[in-house]
Amino acid sequence: MRTGIILCGGRSRRFGKDKALLTIDGVPMVRRMAGRISQVVDDVIIAARDSA
Repeated sequence: MRTGIILCGGRSRRFGKDKALLTIDGVPMVRRMAGRISQVVDDVIIAARDSA
């Protein structure tokens, strides 16, 4: 069994907004990455920081 982990927990201070929620062709980046890696792994874990 293979597990893929998407790290999206940074504060995006330099970028100015949350990069994980940035949309590309109407799809949030984190969803796009999950779709891609889910083709080669059994489970996907998304590691994100607390919103506080």
